[in-house]
Amino acid sequence: MGHRPDDIQVASEHHECLKSILSRFTTSELAELFLPTATKKSDILKEVISTHYKEGMTYAEVAELDLWYTKSHSSKKQWKAFEIKNNSSAGEQPQVELEPEKIRLALSPELDSYFHHYTHVKLFSLQGIWIRVSIDDKVNNLTKQSLSNWCVSYIVYFPHLKYLLTNGLVAAHKKFILHSLQTTLKCSGIIDHQLKGADLESMKKMLAAEQSQGVFKMFQSVENNPLDRSNAAPVVCREKKEKFRVVNEDQDLIDRRL
Repeated sequence: MGHRPDDIQVASEHHECLKSILSRFTTSELAELFLPTATKKSDILKEVISTHYKEGMTYAEVAELDLWYTKSHSSKKQWKAFEIKNNSSAGEQPQVELEPEKIRLALSPELDSYFHHYTHVKLFSLQGIWIRVSIDDKVNNLTKQSLSNWCVSYIVYFPHLKYLLTNGLVAAHKKFILHSLQTTLKCSGIIDHQLKGADLESMKKMLAAEQSQGVFKMFQSVENNPLDRSNAAPVVCREKKEKFRVVNEDQDLIDRRL
């Protein structure tokens, strides 16, 4: 098992794979990344492949481009929240490394125990620390590998929140990835949270609001998953008309009330 060194090149026959990765970007995004003066997507692709990645590209570069695209188009994916549990008191909580490279160096050896993988970590300013874990447990040859065979999971970690947002955690890998993250983040557990959705920013705000409520969050009166409208029932408005009716009562009963 083990992770791929950053300097391993994607073979030249993978240029088509590279082209498919770059083709997902819009023309303006490619221009911003590689060629600000270009106006045609075809010109940018030709220049990038012939100049920037003439000898192929490293797996770190593949992961970097994929993370950049996924972050910019996160609404195209469904995200699932997990809660980070820590049994230590506020003053005893262990210090977690927040530098992307240190997180990668801590996480990769944990994943080495379970998978043949490549893990990449990148900080996107206020948009959190993004972790990309690509796994292939079928092939152990580092140099003869098709990128299309890899199962990719994304984890977004906001250090100031006790939550993770994830995409692509398949059942066969889920518990091993979460256990590795638990060790890396020095917490006592990572458990399922009911929140799911496609809008990362809205999910982040909801989780921040929930965290700020502390123990009072149990008194919330909201639906289980406000951002998932797939099973939402139609809203029906009914006009209510209050009705009055005269009821004859026994005189003795009225007297006793007085």
